[in-house]
Amino acid sequence: MKTVSGIHYLLPGNNERCIRLEIPWEEATPLQWLSLFPEHRRWYWKARDDSVEVAGVDAVLEVHTDWSGISQTLSRVRAQIPSHPDAGCFCAVQFQPAQEQKTGLFVLPRWECFRSGNRQVLAIHGRADENPGTLLKQLNIMAEQSSARLREVGEPDEPNTPAIISREDLPDRSAWLNTVQKAATSIDMGHLVKVVPARRTTLRSETPVDPINIVDRLKSLNRTGNFIFCYAVPGEKYFIGASPERLFVRVDSMVGTEAIAGTAPRNSDNLLDDNAARHLLASRKNRAEHEIVVRYITEQLETLNITALKEKTRILTLPVCHHLITSLMGNIPEDVTDAQLLTLLHPTPAVAGYPRSAAIRWLMENEPFNREWYAGPVGRIYWHGAEFCVGIRSALVEENLVHAYTGAGIVRHSQPAAEWNELEIKLQTILNALSLPNIDARYKLKYF
Repeated sequence: MKTVSGIHYLLPGNNERCIRLEIPWEEATPLQWLSLFPEHRRWYWKARDDSVEVAGVDAVLEVHTDWSGISQTLSRVRAQIPSHPDAGCFCAVQFQPAQEQKTGLFVLPRWECFRSGNRQVLAIHGRADENPGTLLKQLNIMAEQSSARLREVGEPDEPNTPAIISREDLPDRSAWLNTVQKAATSIDMGHLVKVVPARRTTLRSETPVDPINIVDRLKSLNRTGNFIFCYAVPGEKYFIGASPERLFVRVDSMVGTEAIAGTAPRNSDNLLDDNAARHLLASRKNRAEHEIVVRYITEQLETLNITALKEKTRILTLPVCHHLITSLMGNIPEDVTDAQLLTLLHPTPAVAGYPRSAAIRWLMENEPFNREWYAGPVGRIYWHGAEFCVGIRSALVEENLVHAYTGAGIVRHSQPAAEWNELEIKLQTILNALSLPNIDARYKLKYF
């Protein structure tokens, strides 16, 4: 383990690119393959359009960094990613950049099951000084052992989810209503335009929770419109989620990003559901909240001399709710880095507030818990680009505890009880993955 300017590296003793070898393998899905390694650290990422799905086990390269080391880390890690169009590094950054602790995680897995479109492979990553012939033998052994183990297991059953025996909200409903009122007072006094307080809902199960089972259900219940992720993070925990929100994607000289803010619940009646979407699109309160995010992203890109083309605001429909969404795209100057995009765009007003610095201060003073990975950037970097989503609709899995996170944007005229209802709507993404349509029906009966 090396330490350089506060950055911790698990790296070989040189700066050469790692090696990637791969063989065709289609015996199971990446998630099914990942389930074969319960005693190992695991990572999983699925692109929102389902074009890429990748599962990783163990690490050949692992970096933990504080916020000030993000730029240096991205540069060094990218220099060691294999020069292969499919090779990439799993990345996650905690929400609060002001903290001096190691908030960034970058991992190139030792073993990988990678799918792009209809093509799927098993891959191994090795240090630059490892023998390619030896690595290939190890990869073939891995493929044989994985196939044999899958034959022993047989057809995968519906994942079993442990029974949830308790739920605790922090803040609880009473404290949340007070928090929203306090936020409204700050907005009325001109200190803030918008702030996005969050709630942590801790679900306790009878037995340890397998994060891969939850992610498998997240994937099946959110087939389109969501990034799906499951990252091993320090402390033997897993950060999982099904996020609809892209922070940014860069491919060569093009960058794409988007604003997602404004929420309405789904309805089982098609007519009522369509009406809810139309009302959301016409809502002055929600459009004002949404425009704050659009304006912020546009201004941030302009500081990098990026003139973004903005699409018309439209409805994004997900399994549990509707959102307002506006996509933006532009050309990147040659001197702009992914680290600049990351640090300028995160956190957006959709998850923090506006103005950003004032909103972050307000959250640190008023939220009763540390968000850790919630609402932070989650994604992958490649030698030719990067893609990050915003880590919302997410949870931190810790043995028999599932800490599920939700947030709501507070602007002028926000109604505290309505904002609590919005948290309940957003929580449904994780509840559904736990096979629990609503673990406490009192909330729905009393507040909806």
